[in-house]
Amino acid sequence: MTPLQDVVVTGQGDAGGLAPTEVDLHSHTGFSRSIEREAFADRYTQMGELLDSLPEVQVSSLGGVGAFNRVALRGSTGEQVNVYLDGLLLNSPQNGGATFNPLPPALIERVVVYPDFTPLQLGDANLAGAIDFRTRAIPRSAPGAVLRASYGSFGTRYGEASLWGALGAWRLIAAASHTQADNDFPVEASLFRTESARRQNDAFDQHSLFLKATRHWSGLRLQAQVQHSDSDKELPTSLNQRDDAARLGERSTRGQARLDYALGAVELGHRLMLSRVDEDFSDPESDVGLGSDRVQTELLRVGAFNAATMRWGQHRIVLGLDWRQDRLAQDDRLEDERLVDATRQTVVLGVSDEWTPLHDWIFSGLLRYTWVDDQLDRFRATEQPGDGTSAATAQLGLKWWMTPLLQGKANVGWLVRIPTLDEKFGARGLFQGAPELEPEKALSADTGVEFQFAQWQGSATVFARQTRDAIVTIFNSRGVGQPQNIGKSLRTGIAADLRWTPLPWMEWRAGATLLDTDNRSRIRSARGKQLPGLYHRRYHAGLSLSHAGLRWSLDYQHSGDLFYDPSNGVRGDDKDALRTSFTAQWRAITLDLTLRNLLDENFLDINRFPTPGRSVLATLSYDIR
Repeated sequence: MTPLQDVVVTGQGDAGGLAPTEVDLHSHTGFSRSIEREAFADRYTQMGELLDSLPEVQVSSLGGVGAFNRVALRGSTGEQVNVYLDGLLLNSPQNGGATFNPLPPALIERVVVYPDFTPLQLGDANLAGAIDFRTRAIPRSAPGAVLRASYGSFGTRYGEASLWGALGAWRLIAAASHTQADNDFPVEASLFRTESARRQNDAFDQHSLFLKATRHWSGLRLQAQVQHSDSDKELPTSLNQRDDAARLGERSTRGQARLDYALGAVELGHRLMLSRVDEDFSDPESDVGLGSDRVQTELLRVGAFNAATMRWGQHRIVLGLDWRQDRLAQDDRLEDERLVDATRQTVVLGVSDEWTPLHDWIFSGLLRYTWVDDQLDRFRATEQPGDGTSAATAQLGLKWWMTPLLQGKANVGWLVRIPTLDEKFGARGLFQGAPELEPEKALSADTGVEFQFAQWQGSATVFARQTRDAIVTIFNSRGVGQPQNIGKSLRTGIAADLRWTPLPWMEWRAGATLLDTDNRSRIRSARGKQLPGLYHRRYHAGLSLSHAGLRWSLDYQHSGDLFYDPSNGVRGDDKDALRTSFTAQWRAITLDLTLRNLLDENFLDINRFPTPGRSVLATLSYDIR
């Protein structure tokens, strides 16, 4: 096992085969990268750190454990990437973002990244691909349990208990975890105007529970799961004052049921989803906002995804119907006023065809049509009548096996991003609404190869994405912004990774992502510049050694060419991250020692928001079988 490395998976379901609502990576013509649970099971690892280790993926963090993050796929914005938990969309209809760092590792079996196109089996799509967090699989072995505890730098503590087994005809897995961190890491004196030598008010605390159950009948499979978490996060500021008091509490409950069966030659799958997320934002001293705030937000999401798969000669046809309703309510507790009462209905109809004229050629086509209807009883301080939007997207793909060990891929597609509620209808004190906004649009294409020859495994990809009607917020003299469709850009790049296993106990790995961006916005100061907030050069290399129950790994990652502003006037420092881990297993006991950021630098993915320097984390696991 090697930590934080990308592992190609095929994504088998609990029944040993693929369900109609699951993605078949073997025939998927788009590109994908995956991380299996074995890469992080022996230690506490944040999901953002996992993703950031993959080529074509960048995760920018605001701080330490539990910090908010922003993900980019091939130079995208965070709002252009859909994030799913077993197909359940995590992105907010209000601002478009999705926070995944608080997802506890006890919950996750694998992470699959689609950096170009979103498969139909995930339902809704976005402009720049998708990330799907897959929850724990139920082991087929005899009943068992795992107890795990971690302790490390900056007050980091993590505890996890997982158990699985059978209850009559049902197979179950359950997990509970607790994460806590002070995040009072040292910072360079020049970063802040205060005399404090440590980060202030960045603590995080979270409890999480997870339960999944499956049952199989002849030709029918039922799976149900529920996940609940309760977290409290202090919100650090760029001033790093000791008396900063802003914080965000979040309580989320997500449930899902999936039914798969066959009617003759047609395979059918239904996925029902229900989630509720409650946020409590408190800023009594106006540390991060425009005034004292106490805002409570409730997002209730209900949805259903239906898929039908059939074979007709050399064609495999998939029909998908995705329906989702988001009910958003937001209250100002200081003024006892309802700020937002809005409902967004989304319907996505899709059809895909995989045509295999020869055993080593696959042609694919996918069409989606999306309807979005916004109904507003109240949005901020203004009354809005609501609005509707519709858009069509399409993509074509090709996959061919040049030899049994070498395959090529090529894809092209037309994609869109629907504006968020904040962009269309405003945010109090920050943005004016623009109901006339058009969806962002992009023409995306990529091609590359994937290979596996004896001791060598790797891939190389060339990609391009041209975006127009991108939504850019223009601020007036009073500091109030209005979103406009004036953004235009071109992103091109190459990505490659290579893994070499010369001996059964040794693995070398290396990779790179080179990104070139051209801002073609109507804003004169930004035109012709690199897009901000992105590292344009990234390289990584690693080595793993294993013998009997001992494993050691060393990983290095370099990131450079970062600009904080659209005019490229403020350049970020290069980032050199060095990490090592040592794992020892003896019978049912596993001990892991992980050292991160050995060079002890405060990285600034986001200007004036440092991340931790050198840290140590020890994890002890006990496997009960």
